Amino acid sequence: MNHTRSPDIDMAARDDAAEIDRGARPQRAPRHGRAGAVRIRRGKLARMVEATAGRETLAADLVITELLSFRLHRVVNAFERSAALLFRREFDVSLGEWRALALLGGGVASTTNRIARLAGIDPAQMSRIVTKLADRGFVVRSSGPGNSSPISLTPAGLRTYKGLIAAARARNTAFLSALTEDEIAHLNSALEKLATLAIGMERAGPNDEGGTAADLDQ
Repeated sequence: MNHTRSPDIDMAARDDAAEIDRGARPQRAPRHGRAGAVRIRRGKLARMVEATAGRETLAADLVITELLSFRLHRVVNAFERSAALLFRREFDVSLGEWRALALLGGGVASTTNRIARLAGIDPAQMSRIVTKLADRGFVVRSSGPGNSSPISLTPAGLRTYKGLIAAARARNTAFLSALTEDEIAHLNSALEKLATLAIGMERAGPNDEGGTAADLDQ
């Protein structure tokens, strides 16, 4: 599926990429009560830092460009910028619209609130994205309370989703082709571990000295 390029589409693509480059505000994970919540204590974090003491590069010697979080952020931004340019040029949709269409088309989400949570986008912003998709005839909303009303793809939305997901799969194949099977397995395992740790740190309650997990980074 290929749309005729226009100056307006090219300008919108550059705007999408620029917005990604500035970075979006991360969505805070819902807080849970003490029962069942992941708790990251000062002692555990201290042991994690001490574990690096015997390595060649100490934590105190690191500059921001060597931080794992910074390096991952740069990779993600590069992925998203190229995706935004491609999807705007070929399908005239923004990255937020692509995520909404993909989550709906994949059967993963069917309400604005659910789409926003999975896409990591503010619900109010996602509501505007869904409204724009509805105005373009890509989705329809059923009657229901606000952002909890069911949403579904129209035939036009489904056709656009199929083109988008085919392009996304081709990109994914290109990225994975740079890695061996062992590297892919190690990457998947590492990402799972990092995600679990990061979510646990975000949800951590007050530490033993009365602070919060955020205080440990200061």
